[in-house]
Amino acid sequence: MQLSKKSDSDKVSIHEHKPAKRTNFALIGGIIGVVAICIYIVTAVFPTKLLSQVQDDMPVEQLPAPVNYHPVVPASPLKKSSEKLFANTDEVFGRLFRQMGKKYTKPALQLFNDTITAGGCGYVRVATGPFYCQQDKAIYIDLAFFTDLQKRFASASDLSQAYIIAHQAGHHIQYLLGITAKLELAKGTLTPPAYQKLVDKQELQADYYAGVWAHYAFKNPIDHIDITIAVTAATQTSTDLEQKPDRIQPDPFNHSTISERTKWFSRGYDTGSLKQGDAVFEKGDLD
Repeated sequence: MQLSKKSDSDKVSIHEHKPAKRTNFALIGGIIGVVAICIYIVTAVFPTKLLSQVQDDMPVEQLPAPVNYHPVVPASPLKKSSEKLFANTDEVFGRLFRQMGKKYTKPALQLFNDTITAGGCGYVRVATGPFYCQQDKAIYIDLAFFTDLQKRFASASDLSQAYIIAHQAGHHIQYLLGITAKLELAKGTLTPPAYQKLVDKQELQADYYAGVWAHYAFKNPIDHIDITIAVTAATQTSTDLEQKPDRIQPDPFNHSTISERTKWFSRGYDTGSLKQGDAVFEKGDLD
């Protein structure tokens, strides 16, 4: 991916954003058009880990040994664009960390098609969709998820793909800043409903960080409507995956309303500041 500096020397561009109209802009060579999408978001239901049986003298239930499977996916346009977007999130966030005087550790990238076994991340059943695994500090990207996006939301798929990858990179930023660890500590002291509220805010903060990335990655402005369409497409595709009970979807995109996700992405996009992402949480949430 060819990066170019803006005149203020702080912004980089992965694509020329030249909207002839309010409803069009360029991203990875594609044209994002405003499309009419009306979606009702349902509450996510998270499946638990699957216990398996092993034979000894008599059957017993126990968790299998954690194993991660690392497939190699064949070359494709989606693979190429995903790798370029991942590399750009790494470049932008790494630079922002250096400006804050903080150490940045690059996440790994694991691409797969449709499903993957990620026992080391706690997913014994096959996982699907994009997600972040803090155990191996890796971003898992399901190319079949993007294929579905292209088929169903062609005009919104490019921006939606960028948003999804940046959102997962945002989870890595939360890990590096210690936010993930604070949530894990809070889990043992809160009721399930109270903890779920923190998880919802964690997702919104990852959206905020995705917006921060977009602030530096796009040379031309992104329209608020385009952002809403991209988030909506990701949410609908994610919601439909829940109809497959044989799979785990570690990071569904329906924790919060589309309006909330769009609001925090837009705020990150407007500010370009990682520091202001803490505003997602209220005072005392992570104490």
